[in-house]
Amino acid sequence: NKNLDEEQSKSKMDPKNLAVNQVPLVISLRLIPDSGNLSSDPGKAAIKMQLWDAMNPVGLAKVKMSIDYSSGTPEKLIAEVLDHLMLVWHPVLRKIPNTQKKGQEVKIKIAGLKNPLREQRLVKQVFNNHPDWNNPVLYSFKQDASVYRAKYSGKKKNTTQDLIKRLGSSFQENSIRWEDSETLLIDVQWVERTGFLEAYAPKREVQEYLMLDDPISRSAPEPELSVPVQNINSLYILPSNSVVYDQIKNRGDSTTFRLEPLKPSQVLEFRWFRIGKTHLRPIISLLNDEQEIVQRYRLSNIRRFSFNYTVPSGSNTLYLRISDETGVIEGIGGSFQFFHYLLESG
Repeated sequence: NKNLDEEQSKSKMDPKNLAVNQVPLVISLRLIPDSGNLSSDPGKAAIKMQLWDAMNPVGLAKVKMSIDYSSGTPEKLIAEVLDHLMLVWHPVLRKIPNTQKKGQEVKIKIAGLKNPLREQRLVKQVFNNHPDWNNPVLYSFKQDASVYRAKYSGKKKNTTQDLIKRLGSSFQENSIRWEDSETLLIDVQWVERTGFLEAYAPKREVQEYLMLDDPISRSAPEPELSVPVQNINSLYILPSNSVVYDQIKNRGDSTTFRLEPLKPSQVLEFRWFRIGKTHLRPIISLLNDEQEIVQRYRLSNIRRFSFNYTVPSGSNTLYLRISDETGVIEGIGGSFQFFHYLLESG
């Protein structure tokens, strides 16, 4: 109507407002073979998703994936395929041009952290959801630093104090300063802070799981310890011969346990039980003193898993991390984006 048109015109002319070009989009799905014929033709299925410009019918992007299936239930198959396809499809959507936040393009040079996992944590902790910084992307590696590119819309005189506040307790500042008008140096060191597990208090999910009458649940041990609900440290000492309960609360969440002291050739034994349903893909990673991954176990659709690890010569500390295989993905949500588990160390 006339009033709405006038308001929209004012919005476009006002420089304080960000002009956004809205384009209607259409997403089309196709399952091959047709879902009605799955039960008569078991074998392989493929699903294709395509994004279209509704104003100008041109395919903008598409992705296709194939899976093997043994079930003849179309509803079950479609749900599983869509769950996997979502992870593949999201990076495709990110490539489609969108409205970019205004700001100066700058470089962020990160020094002092030799471990890429700690560097990723720094970038996530300091820059993610920061109103002045937009989309830090790895640009290049140097001998003693990594360089990221990002857009910055804040005031440079406030940068140092602002970022120091976001370092938290895991990083200690050596130097944060602008080397020149386009390069911000962040020189920090990692501070390992270890928390302690709590005595286990009964949880409804765990107690119901232990009462189930199936072989896996009957073989699960009673937990003695649990990771604190306020999981601030994300690093905890795991005693030997103990059973711990924990919950990974979202796709980007993780818990790391430190195992020490260790002896050369010592055999560490573990049992892991997933409690309840999840749409995540649990993964267990073993890391050495330098936080380098030495072993990985992908546990998608696995409810019970046993594994052991022989301590190599010269290794004094081992880390065990529980997380989701994919990690955080912006814009993806849904049900059962968490999982409960028990971890038994022998």
